[in-house]
Amino acid sequence: MVVEDRALAVAEALDATGRDLHCALLREVIPDSLGFGDDHVPMLKDRLRQAVRVAPALASMVERILAALDDLPAFIGVRGTVWATWTAEGYDAHWAEEDWLEGAPGGLDLDDVLVWANRRADRILVMLEADRGQYYSAGRTPFPDHPQLER
Repeated sequence: MVVEDRALAVAEALDATGRDLHCALLREVIPDSLGFGDDHVPMLKDRLRQAVRVAPALASMVERILAALDDLPAFIGVRGTVWATWTAEGYDAHWAEEDWLEGAPGGLDLDDVLVWANRRADRILVMLEADRGQYYSAGRTPFPDHPQLER
């Protein structure tokens, strides 16, 4: 929701300039609440680009949002916790602080999910394929209540 709040500001700017349709199109791809993952991001990027075509004055605002969507860790810094769980397709992971920040691409292997996680958080919890009943601490800042992942 870090970026979505800024996207709502773009929608409000579109509304204020009489571009009701584009305002509505942008608002419809912004989740109303947290925890929906990142499935909306590709459509959000498209709608933000459309907003610039109809309101070029919003270009700098939209470019900052698009840059954040492309590299959220650079935009907000290392923080929070990454949770990674093995599924039949590979690791399913998400980055959260108080709220959802970003979801990992699906189907990562352990090495790739740890690279993705370390770019975002110092605290990482991983549930391994071989031990689905236990989270292991895998980040730079260990969780004392979880065993350390040995690699």
